[in-house]
Amino acid sequence: MHSVPWEARPLIEHALLRPSLPLHPSRGLIRDDGDDNLGPSWWEDLSQNTNKEWDVPTNRRSHESTYFYTEIVDPKSNNSRVMREWMIVSGGFTDDDFCSFPVWALDLNQVRDLEENRTLAGNSRKSPWMQLDQGIRSTGKHLSDPLSTNCGHPHTSDSTRAPERPPGRMGHLTGVGKDGTLFVIGGLRVHNELFSFADHGDKLTIWSAPILPALLGDEMSKLQWTRTSNYTTNNSPPIRSLVAGGVWREENKIVFHGGVDMGSEVSVYNDIWAFSMNDMTFQKLSEQSSSSDHKVMPSKRAAHKGAFANNTFFLFGGMAISEAKEGAYLDQYHSSWSTLSDVWEFHVGDGKWTQRKVTPQLSRAYHSLEVAQDGSLISYGGNRRGQTMTGEAVAYVYGDLMILEQGSSRWMKITMPPSSEPLSKGPQFRFDHTSIYDRLGNLFVW
Repeated sequence: MHSVPWEARPLIEHALLRPSLPLHPSRGLIRDDGDDNLGPSWWEDLSQNTNKEWDVPTNRRSHESTYFYTEIVDPKSNNSRVMREWMIVSGGFTDDDFCSFPVWALDLNQVRDLEENRTLAGNSRKSPWMQLDQGIRSTGKHLSDPLSTNCGHPHTSDSTRAPERPPGRMGHLTGVGKDGTLFVIGGLRVHNELFSFADHGDKLTIWSAPILPALLGDEMSKLQWTRTSNYTTNNSPPIRSLVAGGVWREENKIVFHGGVDMGSEVSVYNDIWAFSMNDMTFQKLSEQSSSSDHKVMPSKRAAHKGAFANNTFFLFGGMAISEAKEGAYLDQYHSSWSTLSDVWEFHVGDGKWTQRKVTPQLSRAYHSLEVAQDGSLISYGGNRRGQTMTGEAVAYVYGDLMILEQGSSRWMKITMPPSSEPLSKGPQFRFDHTSIYDRLGNLFVW
């Protein structure tokens, strides 16, 4: 069976969910029952509180999200300083749209307000969703057709055309700097029914746009995108997609590992880089290596997940390529992938990797991974490639919520407590989704 990481994408019903109570062991909201199951926190389907008149994002896959929070002076609270928080969702694709790059923001403060005021009439409640950019770009004097899989050239130069903006993409990475600027790195697009890098050419391109004015309610504010592509092989990583990354908030950087180059030859990486959101420069934190180097570090991989906290980059799972050659798939290559189960930590202080020896070994790709304030890892869903007894390729999709506590060597599963009946059964089986973990210990999955 010809296989690449993009294969086996079932139509999955989407919902934005989070645990109804924070997933934070130190607060006593998670208990260990002795059977590797945790409780009593459970999921709540936020879409049930959605007004039909509200503008909400359409179901998407292979999108990306990042968490942004900042303190502002609130005139409604006697000019006191208040914390505002958002989940920023971008890109991805649907069965009908491969070309657009929409950007949405979920106002987490508004989500909490809705929960506290459930008795208010639906029309009097403000939607927590805000569309920051429709993501439809111009290919000439007319808007590109989002239904087409031929998305055209990603850049415009003619003054009669619409301003530049990122072309549609999937498998990209995002982060928001302390000043409220959104950065977009890498990703893939569909052109003539083939996957290629989202940005035309062989140079790494960074897209950035200030989003804070729009987040704070400036209805006249439109995202003004800037494209930066003056990087060289000496000062930046090779172009890639399907990386694992996280935001290093203290240093205002995006840290990312691995990924894949889906060019004429398959290149999979295991180096680690930091992108500064202050001056838009790259810093290599760990070199690329092969198994023959005998270095203690993760193998080359893509479709894995990472998170950053306490000067440590955490990594879990992904897909490794076992063979690659020029061939038939998408007229580019034929490859064979295996799903990984290992857990790693990269310590930026000494630049060294440490592998966590954990059980059971959970092979996952296209899952989500977050790190809690106490250092616990939280993973949801994902898929795994395998074989039947007859050797036929098969893909498994998961719907479990797993916790690996700091210092622990065992994954534990959160199960629905009896007291939650008849509440939501949770997001169910899915992969290629995205998640964030907020300051209050709430996990959001979309």
